[in-house]
Amino acid sequence: MKIQLNHPFALTGRVLLMAGLAVLGSAATPAHVLFGQAVSSAKMHGTVTDTTGALVGGATVIATQIESGATVTAVTGDNGGYVLPNLPVGAYTVKVSAPGFQSYSRTGIVLEVSNDAEVDAPLTVGSTDTTVTVNGTAAQVQTEETSISTVVDQSRVVDLPLNGRNAANLVLLSGASAPTTNGNMTSTKSYGSTGTSAIGGALNIAVAGGQGNQINFLLDGGDHNDSFSNVNMPFPFPDALQEFSVQTTGMSAQYGVHPSAAVNIVTKSGSNQWHGGVFEFLRNSYANANNRINGYTDLKRNQFGGYFGGPILHDKLFFFGGYQHTALRIAPASTSSFVPTPAMLAGNFTPYLQYQRSLSATNTCPTLLASAGFTYNATACTATINPSLFSPAAVALMKYLPTTQTQNAAGLISYSVPAPQDENQWIGRLDYNLSSRHSVFARYFMTNYYQKSLFNGNLLNAINPGLKDRGKYLTLGDNFSISPSMNNALRGTVTRLAIARGAPGDLISPATLGSNVYSSVPNYIYLNVSGAFTASCGSCAPTHYVTNHYQVADDLSIQKGSHFVQVGFDYIHEELNLAGLNTENGQFTFNASYSGLGLADLLLGAPNTFSQGFGPGAAAHLRYNYFGYYAQDTWHANKKLTINAGLRWEPWFPEYEKNNIGGEFSPTAFASNAVSTAYPNAPAGIVFYGDKGVKPGFINTRYTNFSPRAGFAFDPQGNGRSSLRGSYTLTFEAPELYYDSGFPGNSPNASAQSFTVDNSTNQTDTVKSFDNPWKKIAGGNPYPTQYPAPSTAAFPATNVSTGYYPSNLRRTYMHQYNVSYQNQLSTNWLASVSYIGTSTIHLWGFQPYNYATPAPTPAGAAATTNNTSQRYVLYRAAIASNTTAGTRYGAFSGTADYGMANFNGVIATVNHRFANNFSMLMNYTWSHCLSNENYTGDNTPPAQDPNNHAAEYGNCNFDTTHNLTISGVATTPKLRQSSLNYALGAWQVSPLITYRTGMPYTVNDGTDRSLTAIGQDRPNLVPGQSFYSKNFFPAAGVKPLWINASAYALQPLGTFGNEAPLQARGPGFANVDVAISKHFPVFERSQLEIRGEAFNALNHPNYSNPSTSISSSSTFGRITTTANDARLLQIAAKITF
Repeated sequence: MKIQLNHPFALTGRVLLMAGLAVLGSAATPAHVLFGQAVSSAKMHGTVTDTTGALVGGATVIATQIESGATVTAVTGDNGGYVLPNLPVGAYTVKVSAPGFQSYSRTGIVLEVSNDAEVDAPLTVGSTDTTVTVNGTAAQVQTEETSISTVVDQSRVVDLPLNGRNAANLVLLSGASAPTTNGNMTSTKSYGSTGTSAIGGALNIAVAGGQGNQINFLLDGGDHNDSFSNVNMPFPFPDALQEFSVQTTGMSAQYGVHPSAAVNIVTKSGSNQWHGGVFEFLRNSYANANNRINGYTDLKRNQFGGYFGGPILHDKLFFFGGYQHTALRIAPASTSSFVPTPAMLAGNFTPYLQYQRSLSATNTCPTLLASAGFTYNATACTATINPSLFSPAAVALMKYLPTTQTQNAAGLISYSVPAPQDENQWIGRLDYNLSSRHSVFARYFMTNYYQKSLFNGNLLNAINPGLKDRGKYLTLGDNFSISPSMNNALRGTVTRLAIARGAPGDLISPATLGSNVYSSVPNYIYLNVSGAFTASCGSCAPTHYVTNHYQVADDLSIQKGSHFVQVGFDYIHEELNLAGLNTENGQFTFNASYSGLGLADLLLGAPNTFSQGFGPGAAAHLRYNYFGYYAQDTWHANKKLTINAGLRWEPWFPEYEKNNIGGEFSPTAFASNAVSTAYPNAPAGIVFYGDKGVKPGFINTRYTNFSPRAGFAFDPQGNGRSSLRGSYTLTFEAPELYYDSGFPGNSPNASAQSFTVDNSTNQTDTVKSFDNPWKKIAGGNPYPTQYPAPSTAAFPATNVSTGYYPSNLRRTYMHQYNVSYQNQLSTNWLASVSYIGTSTIHLWGFQPYNYATPAPTPAGAAATTNNTSQRYVLYRAAIASNTTAGTRYGAFSGTADYGMANFNGVIATVNHRFANNFSMLMNYTWSHCLSNENYTGDNTPPAQDPNNHAAEYGNCNFDTTHNLTISGVATTPKLRQSSLNYALGAWQVSPLITYRTGMPYTVNDGTDRSLTAIGQDRPNLVPGQSFYSKNFFPAAGVKPLWINASAYALQPLGTFGNEAPLQARGPGFANVDVAISKHFPVFERSQLEIRGEAFNALNHPNYSNPSTSISSSSTFGRITTTANDARLLQIAAKITF
């Protein structure tokens, strides 16, 4: 099998081609068509008047960035207004001059990313040689933009206690944002997300009712979304960030791609002054508190690095660079397993049985089945068996288990598997001011993340995947002022994210044991032994995910009288190349159904189920082209009122498989009993590339995806100190690439087979089922097969795998509306109250298509879990139409756009920008979100009843009624007496306080009570019973009990329960993090900072949601994990200059 993948750690020729095209384009077009960073910049506007309030036209406005000396010029129109778009963030001075008036200069203006500062200039009659200088910050009130925005400035990024130094967590400081259930949107398929560390770069955050992957992340104006699942790519480390903003609802037509929010991240630049620093952060488990549930965790973290920037050519060319290394050594809490002992290998299972009896509440000996060959005495609780019945492959497996190192005669062994992880980040940036009208920049960011997997001859160690994740992110930009009233920005971005995961290089395979299982991977095995142990893990299989992005976007801004018009486009080409070998070597499950003991089933070579595939979705090369075109007009109707209107057009060209590999189910073809011409051996109903009428991607192109935007900003007093704003927007979602991976992964290319193993004659068989799981399958072992499959490929007689993607599938879109009032209480205090509402339409979800119905089989047998396949929808249709195709299908589902969600919330914000030795940001959100679909990636659970989506309407899985965040940075003032100042001055305290109500959860049956085999059954509610237990801590050493089991009752077989989804809530979350530091002067411009940080400083236990499966009797209702760590302490040292 040949898997075509671009090398994951090299820039491809297409990167060079794109760069070349950019250079050619700049040579062939006017100089202003270069690269820029419009969306990651700030804007300044204002009005120039005389002392009588009359408007002054023709005035020259010059804004100068203090750090770089770069200047930008505008000329006021007849209405006295001016606009300076696309300004780099930072501190500015503004000078205004006009004939017959004294010049006006204003200092202390700080521009923040995505914000529009109003800077008015009152001119006094006199000579232009005379300058009136005013030192005053720009008003914080937004009198033009209509989006709800939060800026996380550099002080907060660097000074707030940030667990793991992952700045992406600070997105949660914005209003209407909450963490959401990640499903597998952030899994080992995403950068740095393993579930065993805090290094992870990718997060799931829901903003204003959007799903956890509907935020548009921009790094220096370039696309920074991992299109595999639409989560963020990693943020640069805090010391390399300038600031970032979070915007939601009311965004201009300039923004698209993802609907719920936009996060604009800006990296640091060089300046005319040399600046830099070195740092180290240390954490050790000896200083940490024990977890309330899992006890002591051995954790060590070390993060160190540095950054440096300055001028290459004064006022012209600047550079900035930085590096950070993170080393994490964590040994999770101890895990217990059972492995065969020498006594078991000699045929004596008595010690194991008697130990299990001692754990039984009724002192009952486990039951063994005589058919397995045991000599068994239930009363004495003894059991022996002839070792000659053991499977040779199982005996060979014992070499890789610690059979002689157990804690007792029953084979109990406790152990902890370390997960050593390392990450390196590099960043470099160049900024070049070619002239007062023209500036360019280039920024390159690279990240490497590693997690080592272990084996060392012991299968119990091989439970964590090895990971090698590398990201490369290049953005080039230019900003060119064509004239004082016209500005153009174009940016180009290339990103490459390569995720490689796999097992230890020396791990064994089934072939190593002598099992007749084709093992194309020499170092992977997966088997699960019920009640004993699991060898390896599903995500340990060698898999590669390589995502490439190529983006070009242009923004042209024109000031014409009272209108500020922007037009532009955004083009993104996305590629996902993946190769997954999850079932390539087969997967065994030993569930005790043969002998009564999972360990005995293993030794006797009697697996319950076996599955294997070949060419698994194996080498999918998915491609998607995103187009966005927009026009936006900001009309300054008068001094007090601004009207915004815009339109964005995003035609949808669904993604496709580059090599035309793939197929799907067609209800039309099935109804007409039509067989594919591309694969004539396929059952009627499956269509493939090459069949008549099959489109690339199988889904219709849509040209009518228009996104209107409208809003207003009203300044009641006309002085920029208060505003009333409102807006309506409609925005579309660009689907993640992975949703389409099922096309090439369906039969015959996946060629996957899963079956229950027939062990009826295993006791007398010379070859045991573990040694050859195919021994009773007609035709024997079918692997290896050819990939891609030839047109003559055979299809299984039963359990054919496929999927269904309706050709009329529609993109998710979101209606957004807001009303906001802002008031600048004083020079540095800003308060606002905002209402946000969103309505999401056509949320995608998984729709079971070939599922079982609970009616009797076509032959008249009563429905049971043993005749599920005879009750499938297509099986019934085949029998009714006297055809055979429907009898060949296994259960499958498809994608549907039935989902919808509604969000309503009120956000109260108080912000004090840094002045008088402190800054503070408080966001409180009161909200409610309802939906009938909660997307969590490609394992999103379907509805319990596929014909009743209305019954799924309930709380969103991230619904957070109350959500409060308070952050601040406070410093002690400089004292006059040097000795006192040395002791008491230059102290800094930075708290971060979070409170939010508990997240919703759903209780489920855990068994197929509905007899549909969908697996999402919910129970009935018992009237009069509270959802919650009154006995949270029932006994010492017992995990907390949250759910009142008496509130739920299993519904009758063949029916659905009446419990609404996500009706109950888990424990709330309250946390205080704090950083305390002291700054010591070292030289004239440098200082040493000694810093201590405490995460969960109050050591408050925050519990996760409880176990919700009724069938898991030992854990149902109990809380088995915490939502965050117990108190962690960290120390740091930094030298800055």
